[in-house]
Amino acid sequence: MSDDTNAQGTPPTEPSWSAPPASSTPPPPPPDATGALPSPSGKASGGGVRLSVDNPVALALGILAVVGVVLGLVLSADTAGGSVSFWDQMGWTWAVLGIVAAVATLLPVVGTALGLSRTQVVSIVTVAAGVLGLWWVLFILPFINSNRAFLATLGVLAAAGAAWVSRSGADES
Repeated sequence: MSDDTNAQGTPPTEPSWSAPPASSTPPPPPPDATGALPSPSGKASGGGVRLSVDNPVALALGILAVVGVVLGLVLSADTAGGSVSFWDQMGWTWAVLGIVAAVATLLPVVGTALGLSRTQVVSIVTVAAGVLGLWWVLFILPFINSNRAFLATLGVLAAAGAAWVSRSGADES
């Protein structure tokens, strides 16, 4: 008896069923709670920049970071040599770095409009807060006894808080 026959001596036959044909069109999306179908792009149909204020604490801390750093940089202090600001003392490149890092803490508000993922936004805000911490140690800490340094310190601490809040918000989602 050969291997290609069954116990009754007849050759095996192919099954009579086949897989369903592959469909080239996906099923339609389910309607939302109102019964309307979502828009094809997945975004709001109003157009324009879409701001996400799902974390108002991060927004407030980001604004406080920008205000504190900018005011700390541009306000002048009367010294024996005249009126001088941190902007003049540290040079414009370091001052601009501090402002850009502070503005980056506002990224959770406009990150979705820029096409960034939540992880990318949290990473950028965390790096910006770290840059501000280093900036503070290098340029603000030596003048810590001034009111300008207090404002810049407030801005840096707010940036660290914004990074903390946006990171904890990403862990929840």
